[in-house]
Amino acid sequence: MTLSNSTKKYNGFLLFFLILNYFLISFTNCATYFQNRKTILRTSLL
Repeated sequence: MTLSNSTKKYNGFLLFFLILNYFLISFTNCATYFQNRKTILRTSLL
């Protein structure tokens, strides 16, 4: 196990974690956006 190999593996894991985090944040943003839109539509209809 060379140092460059371990850093490469660590960088790959970090990149994967960042992508996962990005998808999680975007998904929650979409969920909250649709929830807000639903409530806005409901209040505008009333």
